[in-house]
Amino acid sequence: TLAASNGALQRSDEQRTRFGTVEVRVGDYLLDNTHPIRGDTGAASPRISRVTLPLTDEELPIRLALWRATDRTFKQASEALTRVKTNVASKIREEDPAPDFSREEPQTHSGDQAAYTLDTAQWEARLRRISAPFADDPLVFRSDVSLSVASHNRYYTTSEGTQIATGEVSCRLFIQAMTKAEDGMELPLYASYFARSPEGLPDEKELIADVREMMALLGRLRRAPLVDPFSGPAVLSGRAAGVFFHEIFGHRVEGHRQRNVNDAQTFAKSVNASVLPPFLSVGFDPTLRKRGDTELMGYYQYDDEGVRARRVTVVDKGILKTFLLDRAPVRTMVQSNGHGRAEPGFAPVSRQSNLIVESSRTVSDEALMTMLRDEARKQGKAFGLFFDNIEGGF
Repeated sequence: TLAASNGALQRSDEQRTRFGTVEVRVGDYLLDNTHPIRGDTGAASPRISRVTLPLTDEELPIRLALWRATDRTFKQASEALTRVKTNVASKIREEDPAPDFSREEPQTHSGDQAAYTLDTAQWEARLRRISAPFADDPLVFRSDVSLSVASHNRYYTTSEGTQIATGEVSCRLFIQAMTKAEDGMELPLYASYFARSPEGLPDEKELIADVREMMALLGRLRRAPLVDPFSGPAVLSGRAAGVFFHEIFGHRVEGHRQRNVNDAQTFAKSVNASVLPPFLSVGFDPTLRKRGDTELMGYYQYDDEGVRARRVTVVDKGILKTFLLDRAPVRTMVQSNGHGRAEPGFAPVSRQSNLIVESSRTVSDEALMTMLRDEARKQGKAFGLFFDNIEGGF
């Protein structure tokens, strides 16, 4: 991890960690210790143990750490199953209950180990030069440029017979800066870049140009008039459209949310119903490494439950067809479609991969702006709004 601000290096460090995550299920595929306990939202027992492992490859201490974690998690899971059975017996029978765990074909895969090489001194100097222009504007109050390069090697095995070894390198370069309007409102901007090798990131000249463009936009934002809350026609484009679909639509079609009665369950009863205009289709494809010249973060070969990655068409011509599924079935959808994902040390749940929105109806930029103006006039509005950039998902 490297970071620089206003031409000065702030951080340059490297670390290596190794840990194991143990998940234990007790019971059977139909009913196990992970079954929700109705009427008690705080009763969920942890079924995951995360333990630090030695950095050396000596077998005995690694074996001992994993055995202790497995023993502890098994005992917790056994106690949880007793509570589950008591809860099921004392409550009214669930309507159309789904199994707690899906049966999947065991997978075996051994990929190459991931490793990266980085000329640290060269990148330290590069980040200093990229961050230096921000110092020219005293009204940019916070700014920094950071680079993180990581290699992850993962080994996954289950008592069902799955054995998977995968490795990947990821590189993130992040530029952020903040100014303030006269009334004190903070106005932040950021730009992020992703690649699977340091060489895949934009060159220094392009990044410095992006910094200067960000500074110019911050200046325009600082001088821009305050806009009152507005209800009227709008166009979402570029990153704004991507963030909108990810946050407003993508999270709503994650299968685990349909099982949680405390979640919104926006589309729980909308399968085979129209949820989008008929010219739009939405798919999630973790098998795509690139889209055009852009490397994609949502690529993986196997999900975090050992299920092979696959493309899933969630919306076909406006009609909702399915949800993103992990190994926790949803009513009639009893098989995973390779979207069980987890932060390290947490239980997998269904999450998005590469979100692809496709349209059978397109118009030129000029025609789109004409449509926006026409709609504004139709609604009696003085203007419409065009969103190209966005601060983030919040």
